Amino acid sequence: MGIVQSTLAERPASKIAILVRSRTHLVEITPLLKQHNIEFESLKITPLKDHLLTRDLFSLARALMHLGDKLAWLSVLRSPWCGLTLDDLLVLSADDSQIIYAQLTNEKTLAKLSQDGQKRAQHLQACLQAILDNQGRFNFVELLTFAIDQLGISRSLSQADTLIKDQFLSIVNTCEQQQSLDVETIKAALDELYAPSETASVKLMTI
Repeated sequence: MGIVQSTLAERPASKIAILVRSRTHLVEITPLLKQHNIEFESLKITPLKDHLLTRDLFSLARALMHLGDKLAWLSVLRSPWCGLTLDDLLVLSADDSQIIYAQLTNEKTLAKLSQDGQKRAQHLQACLQAILDNQGRFNFVELLTFAIDQLGISRSLSQADTLIKDQFLSIVNTCEQQQSLDVETIKAALDELYAPSETASVKLMTI
């Protein structure tokens, strides 16, 4: 750790690579870097599919592709840009006679949610209705991008998360251009990629 600190002090613009033999060694290294407020990134260590933002974006894409995908819609409603409580989610998941999205416009169902949950659910529904109304008029990646903007997701993202969002949209766009836009194809593409590089001075890499 002393070598890293002295190198950054002497040459602030330099890039430092820390090589480890396995991911288990990172358990000892990363807490020390955080303790000393040293920004770092992991190269080819964090699979893109395992990133929380990727999971949330994938759920949003699945929900827009398939309105009947109950798990995807519950994930969207639980995500940071909606934030329903578990109690509210239980109310929406209890009725299998209607798809989740239809329940967001059902006054009787909404009345069973908490007051905060009602506002959040109605906001999400209002944001996504315009996207659903324009299906068939625009490419799916354009609709997904618009949905992300409407929900205000981009405004709260860090630089690293913005890179992940852009990479996810690039995957969706590639799948669509190749006429292979479906859940399994996107999932397969995510399995092959790692979270994109950030701008931190210290790089952690496995050998």
